[in-house]
Order: sequence, then C-alpha cells, then structure tokens
Amino acid sequence: MHYDGTFTRVTLWKSKSIPIEVIHTGRAEHLILWSETLQLFKGQEDKPLFAVQYGKDKEGKPIYKQVNDQYAHIILKRICKRANIRHIKPHDLRHTKCTNMLKEGIPETHVKTVLGFTKNTDMLKVYNYNKIKDYEEFLKAKKLETPPTYELLEKQKKTLENEYGEQIKEIKQRLDEYSQILGEFIKDKVGEIKK
Repeated sequence: MHYDGTFTRVTLWKSKSIPIEVIHTGRAEHLILWSETLQLFKGQEDKPLFAVQYGKDKEGKPIYKQVNDQYAHIILKRICKRANIRHIKPHDLRHTKCTNMLKEGIPETHVKTVLGFTKNTDMLKVYNYNKIKDYEEFLKAKKLETPPTYELLEKQKKTLENEYGEQIKEIKQRLDEYSQILGEFIKDKVGEIKK
C-alpha cells in the first residue's frame, strides 16, 4: 500500500484470478494511519496489511495469519449486532461498491477493472442494484443543459437591449465620432505622403 500524492493504492495479492489494485482518490487517512502505526508488518511489502495472532509456536512466539473472508465475516457480524442492524456479509460491500460506481456514471469497463472481472463477463448484471429512480437522480445531478433555441436567444437579446439600450447608443455615437476623426487623420496623412 502506498500514497503517490494523488491516489492511495492497495494491491490485493490473493484473489480468484489476478492481483487486484484498489485505488482510493486522495489520501486514505485511516488506512494509512493503520499501515504506518498499528500494522504488524510495517514496511514489509510481501506481508499482509491486516493480520491477526492465532496462536503461538513451540517457543512461545506469536503466529500471525492474514485476515481472511471468514474473519472479516465474524467482525462484521459483531458490528451489525452491536449496531442492531441486519447482518452484512463482506461480499455485500462488493455489491454495494459496484452499484455505487455504476450509479456515479463510471463506465462499465472501469467498474469491471476495479472489481477484477474479465472484459466479457456478465457479472455486472448480478452486482448492479440500480433502479430507474436511480437513473433519474443521476440525470438530474448531471443537469444536462440543452442548447438555447433561436426564440430564447432573441428574447435574451431584447432584454439586454432594453437594459443597456442607452449605453449602446452612446457607444455607437462615440464609435461614429472616432471613425470620422480617424478617417480625417488618414486623409491628412495620405495627403502628406503624396506631396
């Protein structure tokens, strides 16, 4: 895990197919705090980010094991019980991540990459829980502007002319005066050059 100034990157080495790189925009403060202060194997790239002691060897030294799905399941079960909410499984978080990414308008190819799916998979159909209401909210949030019609532009023009009509007349008069002065100046200079 490391922070490169833009993203916090965590590589998950153990997955079903290939190692997956998880990217968090910005500095993931809690995760970095864990890795820099509380992690058992600080600075060791080949060691797990999350590990627990599960026993001792014959010499009495602690034996550590990487936190796996079962352990995460137990932790989540305890948290849900304390919070008095329905039980959440670790895999539910994956489904939620997929649904939220699609809801935010992230292209399917990027969602597949983040979740470690192959390009031709149909798994997004299983993972996506968005409904038509979510799509409507997405469109409202985007506030897609439609190009103005000719009638609307004409109306805006008339409003501006009414508001700034006097100023426009003054500017036009000044421009006419300056044009006459410039024209006379040019005639004089051309006349001098001809002599």
